[in-house]
Amino acid sequence: MKTVFRIDVPDQRKQLIIRVGGQMGIEKYCGYVLFDDSDYADYPNPKWRKRALHLDVRRGVEEISPEHIVQLISSPDCDHFVWLSKRIVESELVHMVWVYAHELRHVIQDTLYPELSEMTGHLRKRLQDRYAIEMPQEYDAELAARDIVVQFFGEEEYQAYRCREAARDSRATEYHRKFDELASNWTGDLIAETRRIILSLE
Repeated sequence: MKTVFRIDVPDQRKQLIIRVGGQMGIEKYCGYVLFDDSDYADYPNPKWRKRALHLDVRRGVEEISPEHIVQLISSPDCDHFVWLSKRIVESELVHMVWVYAHELRHVIQDTLYPELSEMTGHLRKRLQDRYAIEMPQEYDAELAARDIVVQFFGEEEYQAYRCREAARDSRATEYHRKFDELASNWTGDLIAETRRIILSLE
């Protein structure tokens, strides 16, 4: 994947971004990573109101998108597209790396498990009022993000980051409690875990 910096990123941060991408092997995939210079809080397509996302362009181009994004995802060499909003690119370094690694993990998931996104789509409708990490696809991406953060910043800084998140948002405490709870029963088999939850809801 090719990395596009639409926003001015300090050299130290840019080098870390490159190292994270290399660690996760993004050079094996076709597509683009865009570090954008804008947020789209009022955009007609709600997908772009998010902080970051991954698109599997092989399923179709998201035509209602900012023009510079349409140009990238319409390229013949674009199978995957990862987008980070301005607010994520400019956020605290650990948080930016966490979100970036999370979205890159979705690229890997869609390559290894082509059926996973459709299964997760069905599950997402059933789990509307629950934490996103209760969906195996999302929990696996969060685990990958945690591992990258620990690898690049260390366990102590990871724990400090959790504390900072909890101080900023009271919901983070419950989120991290759920994160740790899920870890105790995690098998790592995304397809089996997703099927198990779908069956339990029927």
